[in-house]
Amino acid sequence: MKQYYFPPSGDCGAAFAARLAEMEPDSILNLQSGRYVFRKKDAAAFPFAVSNANADDGTLFERHAAVLLRGMRNIVIDGHGAEFWFEGDVSPIFLLNCESVVLRGFSVHFFCPRVSEMQLVRKEGCCAEFLASADSPFIIRENRLFWLDPDGVPEAPETVIAQSASAEGLRNLRSNFNPVRAALSAERVGERGILLNFESPFPGMAGDVWQFRNPARNEVGILIDHCSDIMLESLTLRFTPGLGIIAQMSAGLEFRNLIHEPEPGRICAAFADCIHISSCRGRFELAESRFCGAQDDPLNIHGTYLKLERQEGPDIFLRFMQPETWGILPFEPDDRVALVDGHSLVRLEFRTVKAAELEGSHAVHLTLSEPFADLPEYAVIENMSAYPDAEIHDCRFAGYPTRGILLTSAGKCAIRRNTFIHASGSPVIYISGDAGSWFESGGVTELEISGNEFRGSGCSVIEIVPETAAGSSETVHRNIRIHGNRFPDCASPFLRVRNTENLLCDIPPAFISGSRGK
Repeated sequence: MKQYYFPPSGDCGAAFAARLAEMEPDSILNLQSGRYVFRKKDAAAFPFAVSNANADDGTLFERHAAVLLRGMRNIVIDGHGAEFWFEGDVSPIFLLNCESVVLRGFSVHFFCPRVSEMQLVRKEGCCAEFLASADSPFIIRENRLFWLDPDGVPEAPETVIAQSASAEGLRNLRSNFNPVRAALSAERVGERGILLNFESPFPGMAGDVWQFRNPARNEVGILIDHCSDIMLESLTLRFTPGLGIIAQMSAGLEFRNLIHEPEPGRICAAFADCIHISSCRGRFELAESRFCGAQDDPLNIHGTYLKLERQEGPDIFLRFMQPETWGILPFEPDDRVALVDGHSLVRLEFRTVKAAELEGSHAVHLTLSEPFADLPEYAVIENMSAYPDAEIHDCRFAGYPTRGILLTSAGKCAIRRNTFIHASGSPVIYISGDAGSWFESGGVTELEISGNEFRGSGCSVIEIVPETAAGSSETVHRNIRIHGNRFPDCASPFLRVRNTENLLCDIPPAFISGSRGK
């Protein structure tokens, strides 16, 4: 393979883009151990629709891709220990319409992560004193605390979401109490100290680290869109904005030896999910990786239900229903789609796609091999071809506030030999699917959950619970094997299940809630 080189630089965005443009297929870009600084002024800015990360008011975010790989084939970027540092509110890396790309051996850092942090130093009466992290700038204006985003813009206290973590980060939970909003007054103490006054004594404990974010997912971490055969290997992600690694409409993904954990002295490494896989196909493997410090789910794998609005012969007209997912086209010619009863989530009929196109931002027009014979009262469409065969193995998940893994894929899937350190009120592994809220499809057809260790879960550890209409007994998930797992210090039940067929499980009945199915 042809060899290219690029040295460390304190302002490398434009020159790095130029070097990428020079690269031919079948080549390697070799970096050096050192700091590579990418600034927002050099980022490629353009509007782009991202699954689960669009504005819920229907406007399309302009994204700022600091490193843009578009249409590249058979290339490797080997970091050799390089540190990528990002200045400003940007998306670190975009891969668009790429094939056979390897990203290896570098780390991702932000000078000012989009999640601000402060640690509770002491509390006395109705006062609480905090120490802001060195990379969380703030101002005090009219006795109120305002965090500054990576572009230096103040974030209104009313817009931020709060999360509280223990000092070591293993307990890291969203909080209904928001100190920034609740404070009657704020004052600066020295360079990084913050004194807040409240109506009543502060509820936290000394050493707790409070985190704050404006929930808009205007930027993401690593976007993989309409790509194939992508490998991420030996990457260290110290912080990612929006969805950490988001892959959509792509095939053949291998993520190995990732470390998605915060900088020393911080708690948060991921603004939302660590990894989000939406409407992908082929093989997905996540192996030998560590995750800690997410603001949402470490891993989510799903398709998308679209509402069927009308049928005209072989043509059907669909609409995206989830406010943050639209503007993408998760169908291709020759895909196999299912007509699904949106209340029971039962697959009723199957057809082949002959043509697919977006109509505006929220509508999709499909031409099918033949019309559906009988439409239910509430119908949604599911793409049976846009599901990966997913294997998640030998990973560690800790310090997250929600689920550990959400998986609704009709592919051949396995979750093996992972460790989950979990302290939230949500299930660790959640097999769901719904056509009424997140519209994340679909019914599992083959899944193995084996050899995992679950530590400290305070609610049902594994939930196989599709969101069906009340009283529905129809089968949604099937062919699930659960065996050889360990549950130290976990609350019962270890398994909650319904609407499932052919479940083979070695968990004792006393630790199961619901029906084991047929």
